[in-house]
Amino acid sequence: MAFLDDVMVEEISTQAKQVDIGRMLLIAIAALFYGIGWLSAKGFTAVAWMCRGLVTAVKWSVAAVRLGWREGRRPALARS
Repeated sequence: MAFLDDVMVEEISTQAKQVDIGRMLLIAIAALFYGIGWLSAKGFTAVAWMCRGLVTAVKWSVAAVRLGWREGRRPALARS
């Protein structure tokens, strides 16, 4: 078969025999933990950004309520 001759089956087989399965397994586990850490950091950053926005919204709401309260307590003549 001309296709298998072009693929160099013997060279691929030789290189495949040199692969250390234990090391590959450790690399896969390390990559998994790395990915979990990376996703956690990205998720924490997103949550922190949303909380920062929520805190700002709460501050604005409190300030608006406080301003409305003060405005409502003033006599009608003082407002105009």
